[in-house]
Amino acid sequence: MHDVLITLNIGSTSLKFAVFRLRGKPERWITGHFDAQDHLLCWNNELDSDASPEPQPLKISLVSAESLHSQVLNVVFERLKTYPIRIQGIVHRVVHGGGVYHGPMVIDQTMLERLESFSSWAPLHQPSCLDAIGFTKNRFPGVAQVACFDTAFHHTIPTTNSQFAIPRWLSRHGLRRYGFHGLSFQSILRQLGVRDPELVNRRLVIAHLGGGSSLCAVHHGKSVATTMGLTPLDGLPMATRCGSIDPGLILHLLQRKQMSVEHVSQLLYRESGLRGISETSGDMRTLVASETPESREAVEVYVHRVAREIGAMMVDLQGLDGIIFTGGIGENSALIREQVCRELHFVGVELDPLANRRGAGCIHAESTAIHVWCLHSDEDGEMAQQAYAFLTTSRTDYFK
Repeated sequence: MHDVLITLNIGSTSLKFAVFRLRGKPERWITGHFDAQDHLLCWNNELDSDASPEPQPLKISLVSAESLHSQVLNVVFERLKTYPIRIQGIVHRVVHGGGVYHGPMVIDQTMLERLESFSSWAPLHQPSCLDAIGFTKNRFPGVAQVACFDTAFHHTIPTTNSQFAIPRWLSRHGLRRYGFHGLSFQSILRQLGVRDPELVNRRLVIAHLGGGSSLCAVHHGKSVATTMGLTPLDGLPMATRCGSIDPGLILHLLQRKQMSVEHVSQLLYRESGLRGISETSGDMRTLVASETPESREAVEVYVHRVAREIGAMMVDLQGLDGIIFTGGIGENSALIREQVCRELHFVGVELDPLANRRGAGCIHAESTAIHVWCLHSDEDGEMAQQAYAFLTTSRTDYFK
């Protein structure tokens, strides 16, 4: 019988999970993800020498009135019954922890009520995550449910970067910059600490580029600035989210175009970004392969905004020693990395073309003083590490 931690990473229409065996530290064993587009659950036994190295897809028929995530989780946990495991904890990635939670916490009713109050600040993610928490709490009432927060890493951001220029009474109600992708940024720092321990405490910009994109300026291992704000809608243009926008444009849509709040929300969260500019797709792979001027423009806007925001973060850092690319685009698109770094050539950023095409690890030219890395974001591993450390610290006999 294996003691395990299970991590759940819930998106608006996606689900990722991982099972970690506990042998003095979390050891990744089983991973999987659900693709909502074709209803395939991909399953991979990473420590099973007899298993196929490729994830094994399982078609799921979604027919009940339950939420999408509840139905998928039901299939996942039914299948896990066939393994000799004893679940010691279920770890949830929670996108918005407000200004309340700065590290992993065991989920109780008070926390659930607070997290629910943040749902309007992360409408694509928070409700789905809370559904998953409700499902696992009901199914495993005696198992510790631990929350790890995407906002927690950014609690070190100074007021100069977190404060909006709005009446102070609104700020007292929590309306400020929180930032997201914190678990991804922490996973990158953990890896960099092993790969390049001297660089990890210097002046870095971590670029999490994917369907959701954000940058984080890190100094001495702490977040000092980030591009997302109160919500994950702010900052860089994303697959379908607009990123930073003139608030007067929103007022125009509400007042002059007579759009409803729901219509504007749909427009900014799901119909903007790369999809909105290109008029075809929010998928960077599709846009890079396309020859339409709209697609080319979408790529150009994205690249320029990433480079421009890295430049802005150099003010917060008072210089720059390293850039780390991660996320679906950051890890897999040599072209986007090349184009972003080309725009930053004037400050000394230079790639090794062969290393950049290879993609993993150190990709800067030997002649440059600014190190550039491409690393895989391991949110599941970071969640497992954080939860394990928290549970063993709060209860020294927890895993005995």
